[in-house]
Amino acid sequence: MRTLLLCALLLVAIPAAADLPLGKWATARPISPPEEFPGGPVYLVLDEPALSVRSLSEYRVVQGGRTEVPYRMVLEDGTGERTGVPCRVVSWDQQTDAEGRPDQVAITLDLGREARGANLLDMDLAGDDFSARVAVIGTSPSTTVNDTIYRRGAGFQKTWIQLPPATTGTISLTLTRDQGRLPTVNGIHAYRSLAIPRRLEPVPATMASREDPRTRQTVLEFDPGKLVRDIVELRFQVEDPVFHRPVFIEIATAEPEQGEDIAYSVSAAGGTLSRAGPGDDVVLAQPIASPVRFLRASIANRDDRPLTISQVTLWRARRGLMFLAEPGRRYELWYGRNNVPEPVYDLAKLPLTPPQDLPEATLGEARALPLAPPPPPPWSETHPALFWLALIVVAVLLLLVVVKAMRRAGTAGA
Repeated sequence: MRTLLLCALLLVAIPAAADLPLGKWATARPISPPEEFPGGPVYLVLDEPALSVRSLSEYRVVQGGRTEVPYRMVLEDGTGERTGVPCRVVSWDQQTDAEGRPDQVAITLDLGREARGANLLDMDLAGDDFSARVAVIGTSPSTTVNDTIYRRGAGFQKTWIQLPPATTGTISLTLTRDQGRLPTVNGIHAYRSLAIPRRLEPVPATMASREDPRTRQTVLEFDPGKLVRDIVELRFQVEDPVFHRPVFIEIATAEPEQGEDIAYSVSAAGGTLSRAGPGDDVVLAQPIASPVRFLRASIANRDDRPLTISQVTLWRARRGLMFLAEPGRRYELWYGRNNVPEPVYDLAKLPLTPPQDLPEATLGEARALPLAPPPPPPWSETHPALFWLALIVVAVLLLLVVVKAMRRAGTAGA
């Protein structure tokens, strides 16, 4: 009994000991770091073939053919990233001027020693039409920041202070009235903030154009040839000098069945195609979060003649993976697995570095990974005659048992 229990425990522990379940991913591509790479964080730019996956959760960075390496995914669309950092108020002291009005607020914050990467303080302020000077002094690292916060009408404000990266420990924050009344500080939040510039790349695609007289629209259909993602804008080359026309965008996420039309069932809203003067760029900003297999743009001409459009280019935001690499090690990107959950890593271990400041790695040619064979069919399907014979035997035996039990019951009643 003990031997059987030990074998069962070993069988349960074997899958947990493996770094990755081999035979699950279909494609592997070598990752080449830049020449003379000393080791450390590296940024892997994902190209068109790698981005044609059904789900972004498929990616795995693999070292030595088996060990999973944590990564941070980055989308270079100009929005940046912001993650909260624990922040505790140690002291809060407010001073007033000779007339009893708030003139200065001194706040001491503890960012802790484990909350690495804090580089932004954002304040929840009550008040309008003000300007205040802010002085920040920290100890880890040695920090001295002088800045200004303000609010001038709706939407015109600055309530945050930039800190040196990886600020931890205790910091002193002093707000001094500059113009107007000193705002009331209702709260302070610390963040890891990463500024990511916008970097776009063209999406190769064929374009078909037609005029729809019934709807009085110019219909443009784009076929990238594969699944694409992160489309953010369409750039038009138009000969007409001045125009202002609505555009409706639709997308399809899957290939049509044989003999069927493309199913443009997902609407991506739209915008306005306009040019205020000759020579102005014609750009339709259209961020599309869903993967795109086909895209259709319908331009409403109304009673105007159609625009003379010579070319349209789709543009997408670059996407990549940032991870820590060691020199001399072999790394690959694995993808091509359906219904795989998104990986969850401890991203605090990865430095908060903008991708433009990192050495870039590139992807090599793809190779097919050996997939695990499908499970064998059930025994009943491979031996149907024996299955039915066994089923009949079992049914006969059950019938005999029932008849025998009924006879015993009848004899006992008599």
